[in-house]
Amino acid sequence: MVRQQDSRKVAGLSLVEVLVALAIFSIVMAIAYGAILNGLNTHSNQEATVSAQAKLRRVIEVISQDVRSAVFGSIIDSPYTSGENEVSFLLLTGGAGFALAPYGLNTTQVDVISSTVGPPTGSQVVIVNQQGRAVLTRVTGVSSLSGRQRLSLSCSVPVAHTTNTLLFEVTSLGISYDEGSQELSIRMGRGAEAPFAFDISDFRVEYVYTADGEAPRTFDGPVRTAGVPERTFFSGTTEFTLSSLQFAIGTEATTRSGTRQHSYSAQVNLLS
Repeated sequence: MVRQQDSRKVAGLSLVEVLVALAIFSIVMAIAYGAILNGLNTHSNQEATVSAQAKLRRVIEVISQDVRSAVFGSIIDSPYTSGENEVSFLLLTGGAGFALAPYGLNTTQVDVISSTVGPPTGSQVVIVNQQGRAVLTRVTGVSSLSGRQRLSLSCSVPVAHTTNTLLFEVTSLGISYDEGSQELSIRMGRGAEAPFAFDISDFRVEYVYTADGEAPRTFDGPVRTAGVPERTFFSGTTEFTLSSLQFAIGTEATTRSGTRQHSYSAQVNLLS
């Protein structure tokens, strides 16, 4: 009799017990799968965020480095018209500049006082006087004189000659955004346009003008006089100066949970 009782005690699990065990196992597996899936999604989102932010930061760093090198903080309209989605400025290509002999106002020729070779024909130059007034023009011809070089210019010079008036050889650099192709392009001087960054969903430039004791004023383009970008403008008797550019850039990143928009912004101060 004892042996019969023992055999009943070690009998197999009933169908109900098996079903209950399977149900518990299924619940545990479902919870574990959900946790694993959530972890994978979180990891994917974090990777996409880090990658997108790194990409945008690299683009802005390159742009910022060029803008900080802009000659006298000059914002121009070549090769692109400076505005909300594109900006152009000047970069030095020569040395510290060439001293100019006295010249008459609105002349189309200036004499470089230098023992070295001056800017060649076709080069862009900026003439700046001691008062900080400047003009951008192009050299159309070069002739040699005794101890100096005479440069013929593409336009008259409305900048009065002062002590230490200098001529700098420069080139223009432009950055433009095409919303259709989602590309940033860069163009230097008269060179061809080249792609700079891809898969950019947004790119905006804001122009910040400041004055002592006044709140900054921000515009989606440079202030213009007769269509020409100005570094300064007057509001009443207060002179505002273009002091910095604000850049906002965005890109989309695809993750396991869908597509997310990422953005990055920076403010770049201009040299005076």
